[in-house]
Amino acid sequence: MHVKVISPGRATAEIISNRGRSNWSRCKRAAATLFILLLTPVLPLAQSIGASAITWIEIKAAHKAAEALANPNVTAKERLRVEQIYYQLVRDNPQSVPAQNALAAFLWKNGKTEAAVEHLRIAQGLEPANAESANSLGGAYLGLGRVSDAAEQFLLAIHLEAANPLYHFNLANVEFVLRNDLTAAWKIDSAELLQRALFQFREASRLAPMDSELRLLAARAGQPQTAQES
Repeated sequence: MHVKVISPGRATAEIISNRGRSNWSRCKRAAATLFILLLTPVLPLAQSIGASAITWIEIKAAHKAAEALANPNVTAKERLRVEQIYYQLVRDNPQSVPAQNALAAFLWKNGKTEAAVEHLRIAQGLEPANAESANSLGGAYLGLGRVSDAAEQFLLAIHLEAANPLYHFNLANVEFVLRNDLTAAWKIDSAELLQRALFQFREASRLAPMDSELRLLAARAGQPQTAQES
């Protein structure tokens, strides 16, 4: 997962849970190219503006320190030192959503997924009406194989910011690709869930009419053969 601003329609992530892997494989064969578009733990511009100048400087300093970890010869001691920089950032700014997201992104990238989710949840608690926090948490839950929780967070993101096509597309993909998981969790008919997914695909395409990739994926998802095979 990358700490950066991601433009709608371009970020991709794989479902890494064993629980979702078989469904994902079937979908790839049926629909050829269906990506889960996620706003992974990020520091969006809107949030950075709300952070204090000092906090933002500290976040940038932490990111700068983390760049050194790209060196394959980096030691465990150095990795721990950088991790402590992020934790200190949160200790100094416990009410800062960008700080919590920065730590979460670092932890996720370094394999500490449960800890990352904990700080994403803290960020969401600090700003419950923040749609991007909900979407980020949905992406994290999806990576952990918590399909129902992921879908609920994507749905919350839509309720908070209905005009964002990315959120519609994220929910559509989960409802379409992993609907076998959701029909059991939500006690909903598969055909009804499919229709909900197709509606979200169309909404994403409507909200981003110039995005040819969205139009193509929405069209593929709507093909009867694709829907039956997935």
